[in-house]
Amino acid sequence: MRQCVMVMAAVYLGCTTHPMPTLVEHADAALAGNPGDSGTLPDGAVASDAGRLDAGRVDAGVRVDAGMCIPADVWRQEERPMTQVELLSDAPRAMGVTERLRVTVILAGACDQLPVVRAAVSPGGATDFVTLTAWAFTRDRDCPPQTRMVDVLVDIPGTQQGNPNVRVMFGAQLFTYQRQLCMGDTCLCTASTPRGNRNAGDSCASDCECRAGFSCLFPAQGMTARCAVPCKDALDCLPRSTRCREQPRTAPPMTCDLQETGCNNNGDCPEGFVCDSSGGGGRRCVDRRPFPGQDCACVGDCDPLDTCILDVHQRLTCQRLCNRNEDCPLGVFVCSGNICRLLE
Repeated sequence: MRQCVMVMAAVYLGCTTHPMPTLVEHADAALAGNPGDSGTLPDGAVASDAGRLDAGRVDAGVRVDAGMCIPADVWRQEERPMTQVELLSDAPRAMGVTERLRVTVILAGACDQLPVVRAAVSPGGATDFVTLTAWAFTRDRDCPPQTRMVDVLVDIPGTQQGNPNVRVMFGAQLFTYQRQLCMGDTCLCTASTPRGNRNAGDSCASDCECRAGFSCLFPAQGMTARCAVPCKDALDCLPRSTRCREQPRTAPPMTCDLQETGCNNNGDCPEGFVCDSSGGGGRRCVDRRPFPGQDCACVGDCDPLDTCILDVHQRLTCQRLCNRNEDCPLGVFVCSGNICRLLE
């Protein structure tokens, strides 16, 4: 029986001469570095465990009701190249105010999914050095080459800023910009600074003046930064809102519309959500994405969002890949080691 080997550290799901999916569990999921090194990995990737492969093997055989089993998927998270980095807004930059970078990532296969960019910030004497790495989940089976480019947002929070000069390194390329120095205590913002009480739309000098969950952001045009909830899509806005605004007139770009708290139909909600009565006379988006974890024999037994793998308890179950908690059913699962897991 053929066994698969680890190509790159990540989530490794399955091996198929017969449909016998396997999950390899690893440790050190929140370290910064390069998976090609013997040292550490970027936050969210899963470190190699000396090639350990769970010994359990299950032959899923043939499904009587649906014909031959579809072989289990072999998913892993691979690094992807980046071709361009730019600031999301042309507004002035000031120390303590969240900066947002738009990164163009090159995907390699037709099945590449869940691209993410991670930023590691290292302060120097007068310069902050930012190293970007881009990742996407991919598989070997039924994944023909298909080059395509996608834009991914990555934030540099005010609490991670320490210098006026910024050097962003992505692969062999370099992107530089400058920010205004902090003048006075109003823009002093570190991880230990208490958060303020300013709300959505209020002017701010740093992230720390805004309430928890909000960032201080400049609008696309204008000189006054305002407290807002940054987003990449509508999932980042739930449950406070149902819409991530791409280009609002007065608010910062790619922020949650906190005035849009309800919905009229399912089309107003993210995929997998339904517009339902909230019980208070209004309607809101309700998460109806199926829970992962059901028993399976083949990939086809699982929801399209999931894949059939051998879990840590040596059971074939439907599992869901993720980069963030919002990729999982809200309030019940969290994203841990790039797999949706039940809250404990």
